[in-house]
Amino acid sequence: MFYWFVESQGNPDSDPVALWLNGGPGCSSIGGAFEELGPFYVNRDSHSLYENPYAWNKAANVLFLESPVGVGFSYITTDPNGFVVGDDAVAAMNYHAMNDFFSRVHPKYQNRTFFITGESYGGVYLPTLARLIVRGIYNDTFINPNFQVNIELLRIILKLFTM
Repeated sequence: MFYWFVESQGNPDSDPVALWLNGGPGCSSIGGAFEELGPFYVNRDSHSLYENPYAWNKAANVLFLESPVGVGFSYITTDPNGFVVGDDAVAAMNYHAMNDFFSRVHPKYQNRTFFITGESYGGVYLPTLARLIVRGIYNDTFINPNFQVNIELLRIILKLFTM
């Protein structure tokens, strides 16, 4: 899966990691990076960038994940039938991507506070991924051994979606 990782402009060695998932389903998280919360916006001329004064990476290391496979720059080369359908299957793919990110790609971030964020259909992606992470913590299969879940915050967020 394709991702774009932007280190914090504050203190990348101690700031939290925030995962960003655009919704849709089918919307690119890179779009969110360049149109909403990333470090740069694209100028109207489409040939240059300018700094986003409200970029999330001013206070966090931000991971923009292109999910599910087939969205944006995420693709599969080994199995043409590897595209997943369904919220649980997408959550499982994202869970494995997070484990890979923290264990193999960027292990120095695995003991950080970790936020799962998004918009739109992220209201489905986020709780289904959070459920797998909580199970992974309970079963000792999630790579971030110090990951803590703020159940109260998750409950408040879920309440907003049931109103």
